[in-house]
Amino acid sequence: MRYIVLLFVLLFHIPCLSEKVYSASSGRGKSVLLKHIPLADTEKSVRKIFSLSIPGYPGAYNPSIVNLEQGFLLSFRYDDLRRNKSMVGMVRLNRRFEVVGSPVLSDTLLELEDMRLFWIEGVLYASGTRVEIRSPTRTAIALCQVDVQTLKLKNAVDLMYHPQQVEKNWTPLVHSNSSGKTDLFYIYSHNPQHVLRVKSISTGAIEHAILPWSQKGLSWEHKWGAIRGGTPCVSIGDERLEFFHSSFNDKNRRWWVFGAMTFENSPPFRIKAISQYPIMAQGMYTTPLVPRFKKRTFRVAFPGGFVEVKKKKKTLFYLVYGENDSGIKVMVLDKKRLLASMKKVPYSERPYSSAPYRGSSKVRR
Repeated sequence: MRYIVLLFVLLFHIPCLSEKVYSASSGRGKSVLLKHIPLADTEKSVRKIFSLSIPGYPGAYNPSIVNLEQGFLLSFRYDDLRRNKSMVGMVRLNRRFEVVGSPVLSDTLLELEDMRLFWIEGVLYASGTRVEIRSPTRTAIALCQVDVQTLKLKNAVDLMYHPQQVEKNWTPLVHSNSSGKTDLFYIYSHNPQHVLRVKSISTGAIEHAILPWSQKGLSWEHKWGAIRGGTPCVSIGDERLEFFHSSFNDKNRRWWVFGAMTFENSPPFRIKAISQYPIMAQGMYTTPLVPRFKKRTFRVAFPGGFVEVKKKKKTLFYLVYGENDSGIKVMVLDKKRLLASMKKVPYSERPYSSAPYRGSSKVRR
């Protein structure tokens, strides 16, 4: 009889253990697919992870963040189920990542998703996906100004490049050249790398700055899926840093993961290094699914922005990301250890041109 009981335990209990291990929440090991991925917190590149709740907006997710004079400004996505509409919210945080004041939902008529925040010459901008109201399966990239006083969006325009029906996850990159001119670029795709430049912020006119070019040494996609945009690509000294995302299937479950990538500071923005494996740590993927997603099996970690903070002799990155389309988390990373853990990408020549380009990068969005 005891052998029958033992068999029952093995058949029905082990799958549960497997799921806990895969979620990296227990820290006891890894799944079969990810068994060669060390947890980043055990390597000390991840210092801690904590949740961030927005009062009055349960289930807010997919955040971005920028520095303010006092604290931070956080954007978030909130799905209004009564109106069947995604909305953009803004809220101030103090330096302890505590909510200060009341969150503000934008009253724009546009249906916006997954905004990224960034500064251009003292003006705050937000950029993200705009869903066509008359054709919900079609999306474009919208660029808006943010009123820092009211936290409202204004002056929204569509960026005038949409070779595909679904456009999303463009990576903003703000660059000031030696003459003092500031340009807004977007990394349209990473492999091949295709970079656009915004000719006019007021009209959304676009030109092709760096034509599609494949760079050797990006082995990530063979294991973890196509590289897609995540946070803005921000200068961190003598190079730039972006946290990107990708996704893949493991049996009957879809997983969204993220990694880090560094670039040259100036055009043509060659890729310098990339994470050797997804950044995973204890405490990830633990956000309970909101009721409308209860029957889904996906697990999501979607990076949207980061800020650099100096504490004593350490420099830390506070990365905000959406988890399981149901919540917001903050990952604190050690800058030195993170950069040291990345794999160098071989140098390759790349053209830099603003000449007309009549092709397109077909990118799975």
